[in-house]
Amino acid sequence: MTSVASIAEAPTGVREQILKAARACFQRFGTEKTSMADVASTASLSRGTVYRYFSDRAELIEAVFAYESHLFHESMRRQLDRLGTLEEQIVECAGILASFEHDVASGARSRIDVNRERLAMLLTSHSEPLLRDTVDFLVPYVQSAIERGEVRSDLNARRASEWIGRMLFTISSMPAVSFKRGDPKAWRRFFREHVIRGLT
Repeated sequence: MTSVASIAEAPTGVREQILKAARACFQRFGTEKTSMADVASTASLSRGTVYRYFSDRAELIEAVFAYESHLFHESMRRQLDRLGTLEEQIVECAGILASFEHDVASGARSRIDVNRERLAMLLTSHSEPLLRDTVDFLVPYVQSAIERGEVRSDLNARRASEWIGRMLFTISSMPAVSFKRGDPKAWRRFFREHVIRGLT
């Protein structure tokens, strides 16, 4: 499959330097305790330079969450673009997210570039922008599946993508009742048997 375009352009240069520094500060000090001075110091920049790119702390925090969402989706895209069907792609998403939960619990390195606390923050206080980004991310995959005849031709790609995104985020936000939550293979099986078949 050809690569699906990223949902948002990656920040570059000084802006990215600031975002990376803010992300490191949030992980070290917490979002609420991080100051603009902390970010400037970590980025080896003056506070004036940080304020040139972000007018205040609130704007910087929102930009970091957008950056986290970008990293999350780019990590997923790298895994999905090598697969040829929507079923394989969505099952892989489920497996990656379930493995992420398992890796966090065991202390192993995750396949996606977001730590558990940041993902939890995205899923709670920034869930609407994250879901919107996820829908934008999934639409090209669903649209390709429609064009290939893999799913129903009358499927609304955007609504189907929202449904898939909502189902995927239950992996991190809701318990499993009929199978072991910490088992990535069980999540893959669940998505293969129930989520994808709802689109055919």
